[in-house]
Amino acid sequence: MYHFIFVPPALGLSILVAILAANSWMQHPVGYKISSVTHRAELTSIVKLLTNSTVLAAWPHVWFASFLIAGAVVVAASAWHLAAGTRNCSAGRRGWACPSRWPPGSPRPSAATSRPG
Repeated sequence: MYHFIFVPPALGLSILVAILAANSWMQHPVGYKISSVTHRAELTSIVKLLTNSTVLAAWPHVWFASFLIAGAVVVAASAWHLAAGTRNCSAGRRGWACPSRWPPGSPRPSAATSRPG
């Protein structure tokens, strides 16, 4: 059952690629032909669409931005806990102590606050 943890990231990655491909095709259309009957663009090559030069240029930008946003969320949550004075350092398990004391000189949490339950 634990192997289903890979489903959300795979789904997110496929949505990311689809959005990047669609936006890149708007800027640099490749892999299509105009139908003489309907006068609409029809896809001729999915490989050309997914390897569009604009997609390949945008991919590292989006990848880096996603890690930057995730890091900012972690830093914001940590800053909020530091500002609020939250001292629950147990991380949901018994026996874990705070790895450091912040701010320096602050007292270590008592046994009652460092252990859940």
